[in-house]
Amino acid sequence: MLESDGAKLGKVLNLEPADWIWIPGERTLNLTFALFRTEFTLTEAELASKDFQATGHILADSRYLLWVNGVAVQWGPAPFDPRFPEADPCEFAKQLRPGKNVIGVHVLYFGHGDGTWPTGKPGLLGKFQIGKQTLVTGKEGWLCTIDRAHRPGSFKRSYLRALQEQFDSRKFPHGWNEPDFRLTADWSTPRVVVENANRAAIAGWHSAYDQDIYMPRPEETQVFERQIPLMKEIEVPAARAVDSGFVDWLRDPDDWFENRMPASFRVTALGSPPATPVLLNNFKPEQGKYVTYEWDHQRVGFPKLEIEAPAGTIVELMTHESVNPTQPWLDNHFYSWSRYICKGGKETFVNFDYDSFKFVQVHVRVPKSGGEVVIHRVSNLVREYAFPHEPDCRVSDPEVQRVLDAGHRTILNSCLDIAVDCVGRERQQYGGDVGHQLHLVRMGRGDHLLSERYLTQFGYGQMLNGVWFDSWPAYDRYARLSQRQLGLSGWGSLVDHSVGFLFDHFNHYEQWGNVEPILAHLPQFARFLNYLRRQRDSFGLVKVEDVESEAVWIDHDAFREQRHKQLAFNFYILHLVATMQKHQRLWETQASAAEVKESLVDLQGSLAGALRRRFWNAETKRWDNALPYGGVPSIDDRSLSHIVLLEELGYALSPDAAEDQMLKKAAREQLISLAETAPDQTNKRDRKEGFLGFSYPANAVWRFWAYGAMRRNDLTLRELKTRWANLFSVVNNGTLQEMWNAEPGTTAQMSHCAVGPNIAMHRCLLGLKMFNGRDGDLRPDLADLKKFEITSYIPAGAVHFKHTALADRTRWEVLPPLETRLELILPSGERKALKAGMPNVFEF
Repeated sequence: MLESDGAKLGKVLNLEPADWIWIPGERTLNLTFALFRTEFTLTEAELASKDFQATGHILADSRYLLWVNGVAVQWGPAPFDPRFPEADPCEFAKQLRPGKNVIGVHVLYFGHGDGTWPTGKPGLLGKFQIGKQTLVTGKEGWLCTIDRAHRPGSFKRSYLRALQEQFDSRKFPHGWNEPDFRLTADWSTPRVVVENANRAAIAGWHSAYDQDIYMPRPEETQVFERQIPLMKEIEVPAARAVDSGFVDWLRDPDDWFENRMPASFRVTALGSPPATPVLLNNFKPEQGKYVTYEWDHQRVGFPKLEIEAPAGTIVELMTHESVNPTQPWLDNHFYSWSRYICKGGKETFVNFDYDSFKFVQVHVRVPKSGGEVVIHRVSNLVREYAFPHEPDCRVSDPEVQRVLDAGHRTILNSCLDIAVDCVGRERQQYGGDVGHQLHLVRMGRGDHLLSERYLTQFGYGQMLNGVWFDSWPAYDRYARLSQRQLGLSGWGSLVDHSVGFLFDHFNHYEQWGNVEPILAHLPQFARFLNYLRRQRDSFGLVKVEDVESEAVWIDHDAFREQRHKQLAFNFYILHLVATMQKHQRLWETQASAAEVKESLVDLQGSLAGALRRRFWNAETKRWDNALPYGGVPSIDDRSLSHIVLLEELGYALSPDAAEDQMLKKAAREQLISLAETAPDQTNKRDRKEGFLGFSYPANAVWRFWAYGAMRRNDLTLRELKTRWANLFSVVNNGTLQEMWNAEPGTTAQMSHCAVGPNIAMHRCLLGLKMFNGRDGDLRPDLADLKKFEITSYIPAGAVHFKHTALADRTRWEVLPPLETRLELILPSGERKALKAGMPNVFEF
């Protein structure tokens, strides 16, 4: 069960007198599409008025596509906690005309769990102000029908993807969203499923027949206004056709697409097609033909196809992130295919759901009567977050720049309407490693709204025991609860991601000065800290094994065994304790402050001494995460990084000053040694050794921060040049991959959230450290870079910095914004107060 008493940080929206409406049936099958339309008239005088506007708000569970007079206006909503959805604003004056007008809404109810949807009930809610007319969803004035072109009750695509889209254009009521459409008998008056526009669809009385869920206290649900801008959509045509060929089907194609039956087909590749548009003809019986298209970079969007084909032609549209030249058939990537059946003639198909891809393969099968097919255009309707600023970071080293450019593209793929790890597989909003990218969202793009929405929506997903569903709002950990009870999964809500979620609050405060999420979630902090206290072992350390229905992950690569993670995990918690105590004045007057303070003091007293006793080898004078268990000594970058960062906070690991310095000095030396000797994770042989010591790419940011604290950014730059610059995804996709060794043509994620290199440019090389969103330090450390230019953002505006290493001196130019207090720390340690709003030049 979830706690529903988490603080509501959004703006409450009142859409009365609208009602939630849905099709008038007793049940709704999974993956049901429904069409809703309403008509209204406008005069030329009304449209010509200088004050005329057409605006409103719209919300659907699970997804909608809004049309006005046959023109697509927008897709939404952003993924949400089913109890606290956010309605999207809309504006559509440009689509209106004198006379009859139509608003049409194409709605999809997932039913199946998805990476962007944990659960819910179907419904549509809307309120529109069109000039002086007010239109609201309800029984009056609206009609609806089931979209039979998408068969209700279809199977889901994969564990975390609900929609396996199959669309029969012959069954679709084309023109349904236009004024001159002739209604048929299957259009009905919708039913009202929730009469209160302030409540969520999940509060309705209507049946979610396969889930049997209901809200005992429907009054606790609430509709909010969207917290972030609407997504941008940009159509980008494929750059080139890279392959074509034919597929001889040896059995029913559905045996392959639905069940992956072996020996279903034989593929013959013919190479790039000779021309665009592509003509496909001379089909043999039981044969399909394909063309594969490629873009310059991997991006997220809706695949779009313009095709001319005989009626009954079947088209499978398959997406992929990478291609292995020896595997011309692309349908091997999380079942990433959609099917379209043509009505005949020239048509345009657009997937209803978005994906992440660099390649699209169009596979065509004509009916037995034969015919020709022309592929006119394949494109990606790219969707991107409307960041207020473009990235600005330039370095003199081309290999480092290549990595940074890949990071700039990656953030567009992983920070959409929620902050996710990747779109190709999960599309889920995690704490922990995924939360890191919010540093770049704020500092590199000047946006704070996405961070605040993340804190809001993720914050709703706290369980009764105090741990957060670490991918909320999504299906994964919600489903793992029952699996864990039966021992059917090693995954559970990741406790370390909850630790990271608390960190995210204080990082957001320091960089943007917003304390509201901390104050709002303090009661939840108290519950989680008490959970950590309950999970301690006999030595006083928080366990990493046997932690109720949860799990401790920390990282894929850095540890030999699960129990070796205890050192890193407990230093992670200790680092959080020190961070919260540093900011205690912010929340010490709140109702839950005493309980939080008690937990912090208890954890601090328990962990610091136990970590020394259990993992410090007094003989070798080294930290060893395997010491309590015997065997080969072992250490990881994560443990050492937290020790270095605790030192930066001024935190003592021992009451004895000499011992404290010894413990910290050893950690610094071990981290540097690890940086210089760690194996190359991109090498298959080294990966087989089983121990890397280095965290996987998305968690590399911890060691980058530690290098920065030690004034050793040369280690970061060297790693970017030797480990990152030649990663497959960086070279081929222009993005940052999930794992060090990503094989093309597999399920490897070629665009993941591993933007630590870009974060390091702001926080480590520029050395921008904010304390409260207003006061801060700049402490540049550029190692051997000859040139470095960057723009970082703080609430007051842009901070421009330029470094130039000349033959006999170094030149720094700093332009800070107005109404801020920043100090520059020179290499000598001297502090210089920067003059706000004007250039500051230093030569030394």
